[in-house]
Amino acid sequence: LSFTQDVLVYKSPGLHPGDVRKVQCVKPTAEIERRYLKGVNPQTCGAILFSTVGDRSIADMIANSDFDGDTFLVIHDDALVAAFRQQHPPLVGTPESEKRP
Repeated sequence: LSFTQDVLVYKSPGLHPGDVRKVQCVKPTAEIERRYLKGVNPQTCGAILFSTVGDRSIADMIANSDFDGDTFLVIHDDALVAAFRQQHPPLVGTPESEKRP
């Protein structure tokens, strides 16, 4: 995986078409590397950092996830990413199928 490329991010169980998001993978800034990633090997760490800037975090847009250890799938296959078209906005709230009576 190289930095500065589009990838698809998904978390199971995704119940809404908007739970797959196309995002841009970028290299962390020197400040982030120095403050938070000191000694971390990016080739083996198995972590993803989402921006929290904006009305809603990317994690929240994907199956209403949060930052408590959720596991995400990152797809960086060029053909799949290029073919993907974001046609559905992220779900707001809890899907009807998950609501309890």
